[in-house]
Amino acid sequence: MKIINYQESGGGITADTTLITADNTFITADAGPVSSEGFLLIIPREFVDEVFVTMYNELTFATISFVALTTTEKRYMKFEVPVTGIKEADSFELTIRKDSFEGELIYRDKAYATTIQDLENYKLSYPNANGVIIL
Repeated sequence: MKIINYQESGGGITADTTLITADNTFITADAGPVSSEGFLLIIPREFVDEVFVTMYNELTFATISFVALTTTEKRYMKFEVPVTGIKEADSFELTIRKDSFEGELIYRDKAYATTIQDLENYKLSYPNANGVIIL
């Protein structure tokens, strides 16, 4: 088991596997979708107070739309992504507009969901147990 996060005050452990064993301890593990909200930092064509976001999931062909308030953090526009159910490796076409979902385009890009925090050494594909990369 690789421990990702240990919270000494609350005694919580976050791990990257659901196969966990322990003695005299109650442990729950969740291998499901990410349930907490995240955020995006972007450099838009124009800074606005409210954005209309459309995320098209390229794997499930589902479209998610939401409105978010923004803040400015250094040179970036930041806003919360109130979407649950995003899984590791989900790939999205991200479209951000002002005024409405059909309004002026201020940002468009591809987005890739990951829980990996070491983005400097991040790789899109990792070998499986047999050393094979499946594309």
